[in-house]
Amino acid sequence: MAQAGQKRPVLTAVIGLVLIAALTLAAFNYEAIFSGPTRYTAEFPEAAGLQANDRVTVAGVEAGRVQDVSLDGDHVKIEFTVEDAWVGNRTTASIEIATLLGSKFLALDPRGDAEQDPDQPIGRDRTKSPFDVVDAFNGLSGTIDQLDTTQLAPSLTTLSDTF
Repeated sequence: MAQAGQKRPVLTAVIGLVLIAALTLAAFNYEAIFSGPTRYTAEFPEAAGLQANDRVTVAGVEAGRVQDVSLDGDHVKIEFTVEDAWVGNRTTASIEIATLLGSKFLALDPRGDAEQDPDQPIGRDRTKSPFDVVDAFNGLSGTIDQLDTTQLAPSLTTLSDTF
C-alpha cells in the first residue's frame, strides 16, 4: 500500500492518457456531440393548416419538426428545425397533405451548391402551399355560373349520340 506523499506513476499515466484520448475525441466530434438541430425559416403565402410540431421531411425522410407558425405582415413565417440533413441554398419547401383527415407536413427538396444560411429565410419564390379543395370548389361554382347551358345541351346530346 502506498504511503501518503508517494506517487503512483502508472495510475497517473493511465489517467492522463485516458483524458488526452477523451479530449481528442471530443475535439474531432465537437459538432456531433454539442450541436443540436439547425433552425430555419420559410415564408409562405398561407399556412394551409400546418401547425407547430408537424413533421419536416428532407427528400422524403423525416429530419425535424415545425417549431412555430406565425403571421408576419402579408405572409406566414414557418420556423422549423432540421437535424442530420443537408439543406442547400436553393432548397424548395412545400406544405404537403399527410393524411385524408387533413394533417400536414413540411417537405424540403434539398437543392443548391452551398448550404442554406439559417439566418436567411427560404423565400416565397421557393415555397408552395398545397392544393385546397375548398378553393377549388369555390372556383368551380363561379365557372359553372358562367356556363351557357343552352349551348352546352346540344353539345352533350351530340356527344351522347356519338358514343
